[in-house]
Amino acid sequence: NFSQLKTEVNYKNTDKQGVLRAIVITENAYAVGKTVEDLKLNSKKVKLMSVRRNGKEHEYPPPEYVIESNDVVVIAGKPRPVERTDKYLLNGG
Repeated sequence: NFSQLKTEVNYKNTDKQGVLRAIVITENAYAVGKTVEDLKLNSKKVKLMSVRRNGKEHEYPPPEYVIESNDVVVIAGKPRPVERTDKYLLNGG
């Protein structure tokens, strides 16, 4: 009996042309040791959706959350800003 199952889809956090990208933060990445606030992702026109650390998902981490190597950072936005932010998190600039 599947009548009790329901699927909820929440579109409020992404727009119609939005993409999600998971970025593995490497040991020497620019983002390592920086807080969410330091990275100023809003100015890059992307939204930080979550950080996965040691298999645990941290949705919408607070501004003081520090990024560590091996974190998987999930961002959402339009394709070009997401691509630029991927490079920024890894290489800076």
